Amino acid sequence: MKSINAILCISTVFFMLACKKDEVAEPTVNLSQQIAGTYKLTSVLRNNTLADVTSTATGSATITAKDNTTAQISYTLAFGVNQQLIATDYQISKNGSDFKLVNSAGEDAVVQGSKLKMIITFTTLASSQKYIVEYTK
Repeated sequence: MKSINAILCISTVFFMLACKKDEVAEPTVNLSQQIAGTYKLTSVLRNNTLADVTSTATGSATITAKDNTTAQISYTLAFGVNQQLIATDYQISKNGSDFKLVNSAGEDAVVQGSKLKMIITFTTLASSQKYIVEYTK
């Protein structure tokens, strides 16, 4: 009787393992598509003094998905008649709810919720100045 119970117990465990539900792989989340879109300029600070120069600036940014972890950021930033238009590819990683973007030159940007934040070097014939820029989707 003990051997029959042991066989039944082993058979039951084997049957349960054999009938285990198939595991479904989670779909790959496309990081670049999560942040793709058009963003409007909402804030510009001079990097060295943190002076707010938003009222003198105009611009926008577009993030275009290329593949799962690569996106292109095309942005414009203008002060009066001086305008800068740049398009650069960025590699994307995710840290919690933030998306970190890094281009081949090591320059980085971050998307936090609906905000794209980056440091932009604005170059004219007369000077070069860094700005902390924020665009909102």
